[in-house]
Amino acid sequence: MVRRPSRLLLTLALAVPGAAPGGVLHLDTTPATHVLFLDLLEVENLENAELVVEAAAKHPASPVLPLGDLYDWDALQARPWGGTLLYDREERLFKCWYVGIGHSRDLRDLRGGYATSRDGIAWEKPRLGLHEFGGGRDNNIVHPSGDLRVVKDPAEPDPTRRYQMLSARAGTAGKFGETYFPFYSSDGIHWTPGPDVQISPHIEIHQILFDPLERDPRRRIKTYGKLGKQKASKPGPAVVRKIAVGLGPDIEHQEPSPANPILDPDDGLEHELHFASVFPYRGYYLMLYNYNRYADYHDQGLWGRFVGDVRLAVSRDGEHFRRVNAHQPVIRRGERGTWDSGFLVMANAVDHDGRVYLYYSAGDESWGSWPADNAKPGRPTTRTLGGFSRSAQMGLALLPADGFTHLRARDGYGPGIATTVPIEVRDPARASLRLALGGGMPYRNWVEVEVLDAATGRPLPGFTRTDCVDLAGDGASLPVEWAGGRTTLADVGVPTIRLRFHLFGEARLRSFHFAGPP
Repeated sequence: MVRRPSRLLLTLALAVPGAAPGGVLHLDTTPATHVLFLDLLEVENLENAELVVEAAAKHPASPVLPLGDLYDWDALQARPWGGTLLYDREERLFKCWYVGIGHSRDLRDLRGGYATSRDGIAWEKPRLGLHEFGGGRDNNIVHPSGDLRVVKDPAEPDPTRRYQMLSARAGTAGKFGETYFPFYSSDGIHWTPGPDVQISPHIEIHQILFDPLERDPRRRIKTYGKLGKQKASKPGPAVVRKIAVGLGPDIEHQEPSPANPILDPDDGLEHELHFASVFPYRGYYLMLYNYNRYADYHDQGLWGRFVGDVRLAVSRDGEHFRRVNAHQPVIRRGERGTWDSGFLVMANAVDHDGRVYLYYSAGDESWGSWPADNAKPGRPTTRTLGGFSRSAQMGLALLPADGFTHLRARDGYGPGIATTVPIEVRDPARASLRLALGGGMPYRNWVEVEVLDAATGRPLPGFTRTDCVDLAGDGASLPVEWAGGRTTLADVGVPTIRLRFHLFGEARLRSFHFAGPP
């Protein structure tokens, strides 16, 4: 049994979902409480229960963004690695600013393209007529640089600055992490340059985030990326990459966090961390990071072949992260012979239509572009052409709502038991407990819930486990019911409760929250 001290009065030096002023973790029975099982701060103990990171289901249409024809500018690579993907809720349109390269295999030929999709699966490349390639402008090139970190700010009062981008200017492709230039646009297609901006120490930016959870206007914009040439502390390359963040009031004024690196391979199982994408979700900051190792491929460089997948970390303030089950991928690399069998680079996550869309870039095992000093003595390095002579495309993987992790019975039979920290009872007559469940099956995989008096730890009359109607379905908001038709907490009669979940079979408990009466 895993026991944790009560955290009702736990003071945290970071912003917690449902936190009171001062950072005290506070849960109550209002819709403000929506608990995912990530760092388990809301869980007091577990018995015969375990936390599992769910593996996202790769969409069968992947890779979803097609390559160009043989002589097109994006004939070899069309991938959001170096770009951005978002869902525009105003226009009900998925938009992707992606990086492409043709068969020239010359880094100077990296360009930025634009594609759109109504459903996030079938993508179109509009003919923009903006930039010349191959003697004409009949293409979808949106920017001359293969470096497009884009964000849309619907609250921006100046419509000409609604879309914002940090990128390189023409002629600077390949000089990543040195100087970034801001660009502004009213439509995400026609861009006007702003003044120079430089982040020091150099962070190669992967993502711009308008932080919807941030209360401090001086930190409302966060730029996530990596620090290069960091000293390694384990066998392998002498220098590696680590994840970092910049903070500021806008994209033109970013300063590196004093907490950098915010995710460090020295603290984990990986050799290095390539990039990361941060996804604000249900009041948490979920980091989908690139877990990279040098696999021991026979005769493949001094340390083996660079491989990797996508894994999960969580934060309560967007700056201090901890890994969630570091040994379990969210998106696995493909089987040998598939297009994504080598390594994955996370692009962006989108919450849409009751599911989470995870977009990533990938290449197969033929990639071998770094590090340059991985070559064995007497053999030429493949740094220049090893990767950029290989194909790379965009994949899509899907998770159900709240489906990043779940609790389950450790032995597959149960009961597995999870007990929460104390929860303040507010507006009990309107407090309906809802669960996100997966794998439900009557008489085989189900969940029972009992309500405890937080002061005594005893089950409350009418809200015991035996009073609970078994939950054996699948869904993101299944209402809990107890004997006598109780669907709210109107009769609990105490000021503070704990919830105790009993998990049977292979039922997956993904989250709980409170809503109005069903």
